[in-house]
Amino acid sequence: YSRNLSQAHLIKAAQLIQKQPSQEEAAVIQNEIKNAVDMALSASNTNPGNVDNFSNLAVIYQSIASFTRGADEFAIANYNEALKREPNNPVFLGEVGKLYLLRSDAFRTQLNNNDVAVREDARKNMEENLAIAEDVLKRTRDAKSDYLPARYYLGIVYERKSMLKEAITELANVYQLNQQDIGVAFELSILLYRDNQKDLSLTVM
Repeated sequence: YSRNLSQAHLIKAAQLIQKQPSQEEAAVIQNEIKNAVDMALSASNTNPGNVDNFSNLAVIYQSIASFTRGADEFAIANYNEALKREPNNPVFLGEVGKLYLLRSDAFRTQLNNNDVAVREDARKNMEENLAIAEDVLKRTRDAKSDYLPARYYLGIVYERKSMLKEAITELANVYQLNQQDIGVAFELSILLYRDNQKDLSLTVM
């Protein structure tokens, strides 16, 4: 019940956010998010043996990570708790890799800062998080080669590292298994074009 209630509070907050909320509604949103986290924590504390409680708590934190400082770290920590209970679950491992990629992208936005020290710190953190993302996503891919999200985000990691051929390989694998995904086809086409495979890039789209 606590786990389901946490999801209900999160859904309510998401619905209010989509409405361009007033100042009064913003306070309601904050309260709904707090309730979502509290209920998810209650579930994991009440039954720590249930992997769903930790994966749910991770999803709650992941959902608010873009506007809540430190939420990404809690999401990663709870996915790792879920992995202790289901160590072979590629979804949990893949989400950890994706979160490190997003952390790297967040630091990337600071590379044009006027402060040299800020830029250098951002570069260091960006590269560290990208390296962890690559390691985790490679382990996910190797554990379950047909788990497409891991291969997709690994391709994005390679693109961030300017490893175009490796990025193309991963996205090509994703596209081969799911040719209905227009978004992947478009990204693969762009990568092929950047790699001077212009004729091939036109055949993808």
